[in-house]
Amino acid sequence: MSNYTVYGVDDENQRITVTDDLTANITILELSTIELGQLADVDLNNLQASQVIGYNSVAGRWQNIDQGAQTAGVTPVISMATDQKQLGPSQFTVTNYAGYTLPNFKFDIKNSSGIVVLTQDDITHNGSGVFEFANSSLTPGNFTLETTVQDFGNAASVVVTTSFTLSAISFRYWRIDGFDGDIDGTLIMIPGIRFFSDPGQSGTQYPPSMTSNTAPSPYVASGQGSFDNNVYDYWKVFDSNDVTTFYWNLSGNSATDHIDLDMGSTTTVKSMRFNNGSQASYIYGSLRVSGSDTGAFGGEQTVIGTFTVPKILNGVGNVG
Repeated sequence: MSNYTVYGVDDENQRITVTDDLTANITILELSTIELGQLADVDLNNLQASQVIGYNSVAGRWQNIDQGAQTAGVTPVISMATDQKQLGPSQFTVTNYAGYTLPNFKFDIKNSSGIVVLTQDDITHNGSGVFEFANSSLTPGNFTLETTVQDFGNAASVVVTTSFTLSAISFRYWRIDGFDGDIDGTLIMIPGIRFFSDPGQSGTQYPPSMTSNTAPSPYVASGQGSFDNNVYDYWKVFDSNDVTTFYWNLSGNSATDHIDLDMGSTTTVKSMRFNNGSQASYIYGSLRVSGSDTGAFGGEQTVIGTFTVPKILNGVGNVG
């Protein structure tokens, strides 16, 4: 049995018994001005209604706070792309974050039915007001991010609502181009590219290891710029060897060279992997991925993004 004394405001002494793995008697005593006066920097004279006492960790002291006279909370300013892709975490920024002292943020993400699907417990602060959340569990659609902030000594801000659309990355036809190579910025060797059904380069791999431009069915690899179709053909980036077999555009032209993949049907991708090669003269630092429903790539395609790859021998770039 352990005894604990807790100071609180009450008309008379009360005793509470808590039974768990340990049993404790907790005595709640009336909190008098004598006990309050032991807190440094707290003025107990001429107290007014709505005044409370709070600890200012920046100043390192307790202080009086007049709730009735609190200034209005500084409204958070949210910057977030309205079109979010379900490929890696979504990010948003509180652009006036530096203006707060000790902010306490409350976030709710709601679906189109107004149901809360994510809260601040699901959101990570990366520092300097940049926040992110995993979106892989969400059903693509329209969402709202509701943000409030309460800074120390101020009332809570108004609710700021930010709307965004979450889109699945689902296409039948895929194009990889826009290579950033070392020689003239164009000439590259790519030993491996993979798409995956789940985040973190997991789940089903697309395509399965290819053995030609048309096998296994229904996958078809094609493109432009291969230096030698017999040795450095397009399907080589999708074979089982991500180290020593390549697509190589030795006669390259960054404006036109590309690798295409026909998945055979609309396929949803939630992560990707890009491998760099073992020849220093032909490693690359970035590439662009686009998707199309028709395969024309004549302007109807959607640019999914330009992604960086570690520009080192055998570097691996993971997305999502």
